[in-house]
Amino acid sequence: MAYFAWSRTNHALSGTDSTCPPIVCLPLVSALWYPTRPLPTPWSSQSFGLQSSWVPPPGGLLFSRVSTASSRVAFSDVALVTDVRGTPTITFRIVNERPFSCLFDVTCRVSALVKDPKAGMRILAPCKLERATNMMFRAVWNLLHRLDEESPICGLNSENCQEKFLAFVVQLEGTDQTYMQKVFANKCYYPSDFRFDETFDDIMTMSPNKITVDLKGLSNTSKVKRADETAAQSFTLLAQEAAKLKNKETGADNQEEHEDKDALGAQDDDDDDDDDDDDDDDDESDFNTSRI
Repeated sequence: MAYFAWSRTNHALSGTDSTCPPIVCLPLVSALWYPTRPLPTPWSSQSFGLQSSWVPPPGGLLFSRVSTASSRVAFSDVALVTDVRGTPTITFRIVNERPFSCLFDVTCRVSALVKDPKAGMRILAPCKLERATNMMFRAVWNLLHRLDEESPICGLNSENCQEKFLAFVVQLEGTDQTYMQKVFANKCYYPSDFRFDETFDDIMTMSPNKITVDLKGLSNTSKVKRADETAAQSFTLLAQEAAKLKNKETGADNQEEHEDKDALGAQDDDDDDDDDDDDDDDDESDFNTSRI
């Protein structure tokens, strides 16, 4: 740090010179440069001056002291357990609150604090993420942990959530683009923070020239239907469609049968008319014959 120093004018400083006054450091609070000038001292027979070295302006000192690299990553307040591609999956969401300054080479690690009956103690068991790294984290990132056979909390559901684990610990590490320094962030989810059969609402708005993220909706969720409910509803819809199709086919058959009956009735009427015409002709022939 640059400093002002009191020293003797035109005198070589040494530790053995008893006439040399001690060096006194003064912190910089103002001007960039002061020329050497006489100052009053307790030693009236000596002439002392103020010597200075170049220093940055106080605004720069304040900026370097206050503006240090810090993570501005926001985590969702809740973690969700929902079927993703047919497998129960834990999902939580993080957002970079400074999108103009992205994070490079971001790595996320997740562990579950569980009770190990063999060890007789609580341990942090690592949980594998579908994608644990992000080359450039600028806006929103959804992190997924599949509850398969490799998961230390496999079989997690709403009934055994309190017994399955004690905490779900998340740690994020990356490099700040502005300061090129490492930044860290962490979050701990407890069983009471877990939601089942819900999904996060979309908080990103896409436009041709920009992407807008609504930070207020970071933890907003919506209820989703379970697979069995969806299957039951699909079966009901299929049954209704089949019934409608059957009714249409039955109606068409009835209409065809009715049309056939009408056609047969019309044909019988035509035959009767033909018979009547033949009878009239016979009567007319008999009348003509009698006249002859």
